[in-house]
Amino acid sequence: MIESKEVKLEYLPPYSPDYNPIEYSFAMLKRGLRRDNDIVDDKTDAEFARKIVRAAAEIVTSNLARNQFRHCKIRVE
Repeated sequence: MIESKEVKLEYLPPYSPDYNPIEYSFAMLKRGLRRDNDIVDDKTDAEFARKIVRAAAEIVTSNLARNQFRHCKIRVE
């Protein structure tokens, strides 16, 4: 499917923040969740999942993502 759109697929090394900007986002999300200790006191998996998604939306903003790509020297148009 990607090849049909003439997009070049590049595989990145795992757990490498220098090449993979999502690693910065994961680190920030984990840090934020550790600060909010009550997140582990949820009654159900669904409640836990909702809190994780909500935290991710608050922590990983479009501006943060853009800066992470810039830091990794990845050009996104």
